Amino acid sequence: MDTVLHLDDFRPLPDAPALPGLRFRRCRGEVDYPAMLAVLNACRRADQISGDDTIARVTRRYPPQSTAIVLAEINGTVIGLCRWQWVCLRDDTQRYVHPNWRGDGIRRSLLHYCEAMLRAMATLHQHAQLYPAQSRRVLAFLPAIQDSEVTLAELLGHAGHRPVRSFDEMVHPTLDALPAARVPPGLEVRQVQADQYHAIVCAVLCIPLKSNFKHL
Repeated sequence: MDTVLHLDDFRPLPDAPALPGLRFRRCRGEVDYPAMLAVLNACRRADQISGDDTIARVTRRYPPQSTAIVLAEINGTVIGLCRWQWVCLRDDTQRYVHPNWRGDGIRRSLLHYCEAMLRAMATLHQHAQLYPAQSRRVLAFLPAIQDSEVTLAELLGHAGHRPVRSFDEMVHPTLDALPAARVPPGLEVRQVQADQYHAIVCAVLCIPLKSNFKHL
C-alpha cells in the first residue's frame, strides 16, 4: 500500500470490494456538494453526532481545487467519500460511507487509499529534505473519531491503530450565569484575537503530538 494511486475519472481501488456498480473518482467541486452533504449528514445521524453539516461547511472543508478528495459511487450515486491532509506535524484523514453501505469493505478501501497517499506524501517530504537532518521527525497518522463512531473505531483497530489522545466536549446553553470554578493562579480567560489564531493552532496540533509521540 505504499504506491501513489492516481485516480483519473473513474478507477477501482486495488482492494475495493467486488460490488456491482461501485466506482471511485475525484470530487468535481460544487456539483458534488449536495450529494456529499447527504452522505455526511446520514453518517452524523447514524453515529449519533449532534448537528448537521451545511453546504457552506462542505465548501470550506472540501475545496473544489483539491485533489485530495475521493468519492465512492454505486451506479452513479455518491455513497462515500474520503479526504486526507498534512497539517503541521499531523497527518489526518476523514472517511465517510453512507450507513446503508457500511460493512461491505468500501470504507476499508478508502482508509487504505488515504494511508497510501499519506505515506507517499511523507516519502516525498523526506526526499525533498524539508526537515533538518538532525531533527527527530514525527510522522503520525491521526484519524479523529468520536465515541459514538463504533464501527469506524473497529475498522481503525483492525488496521492497527490505537487511541493515543482523548478530548472532552462540554456544552453550556449560554455564556450567562456560568458556574464559578477555581482556576490556577495566572490563568486568564478572554476572547481570542485574530492575530493569535496561528499560535493557538500550532499549540493545539503540535505540542500534544510531541508529548504523545516522544518515544518515536
